[in-house]
Amino acid sequence: MEIKYLEINVHPRVEPEDMNFAINKVINRLHGIFHSQDIRAGIDLPLATSTSLGKKIRVIGRQEVLSAVFNNAGIQELVNRRMIEVQPIKNIPESARKIQVKRVRKKDNNELLKKARKKRE
Repeated sequence: MEIKYLEINVHPRVEPEDMNFAINKVINRLHGIFHSQDIRAGIDLPLATSTSLGKKIRVIGRQEVLSAVFNNAGIQELVNRRMIEVQPIKNIPESARKIQVKRVRKKDNNELLKKARKKRE
């Protein structure tokens, strides 16, 4: 299983004050794609700072996963609206540093868990 990546950039015509809005739109679409198709993939925000999500998202996963993202109607709508540009799927460079990130959710936060369970019902 060869892991690759897909890069999504905010379109150059998007005003700086609207970049977070555009990135949030992409993240929402990605979440919907991943949830509806039971996809497991990584997301990287390489240019994020403490005040901005940046203007670039990298989706890391298998070729089939990245193709599903690339060809998704919602993602293509954002491309057509000139909010984002999607680059071709690429191999991860051999010089890339490998990291592993784990999501941790506090078990004692009952309110969050209740809300999540209600959404699933």
